Amino acid sequence: SLLTLRFTMQQFLLTGFVANLFSTNTFILADTVRKSAIVFDAPGAVDRIVDYLKQNGIERVEAVFLTHGHVDHIIAMNEYRKQLPGEWKAYLGEPDLHIWQCVNQQIHDFGVPFSIETIADPDVLLKGGEVFTFGDTTIECILSPGHSLGSIVYVVKRKGQQDLIVTGDVLFSNSMGRTDWTDIAILNGTSSYLSLVQSVKALEKQNQEASILPGHGDCTTLKKALNNVKYYME
Repeated sequence: SLLTLRFTMQQFLLTGFVANLFSTNTFILADTVRKSAIVFDAPGAVDRIVDYLKQNGIERVEAVFLTHGHVDHIIAMNEYRKQLPGEWKAYLGEPDLHIWQCVNQQIHDFGVPFSIETIADPDVLLKGGEVFTFGDTTIECILSPGHSLGSIVYVVKRKGQQDLIVTGDVLFSNSMGRTDWTDIAILNGTSSYLSLVQSVKALEKQNQEASILPGHGDCTTLKKALNNVKYYME
């Protein structure tokens, strides 16, 4: 049928889900030709991700890229490991390994009344500057400290598509990430407002029409997001 034909011609899919009590985004980029997907962040919604992959004929996940090591972005890693198909690797900015390993201390300091099983360390620790290729998709890793020491912004280029920039909690559609952790002991000393401003300014050289996929809230273009925070930067 025409509908099937239209579907088979669409190589690249993108969706997102909001999960956990922090309303954190997870994004799924699928390639219907490779029958594979790349996932950004692990806040939860794993059942919905698995259903989405099945509905679109996606057989394996190739990578899970973490934007940073804060609890709301990694809390479902154990479920992702158990349920997402494929021999995928998890990627994290190396400076955030310590807070990743202290995930239950983070949960405690945020005042959430439960704990989780220890999360295995990421498979790949990023220093920034790496570029990974998955078929017709390339992902560039930009170390972007400020909100956390090891925040990574991922610039995604897909053949014939508009660029995507996965900003995590570095840049939102109308604000920047939090840098004051005075009430969260484990995160004290891991943020810097000046560093965050520099990291956001560094994004000015990216494609302004690219869509940003932030850790919380709505997506928009990089141009609009930067315009919305320019008064922070002066």
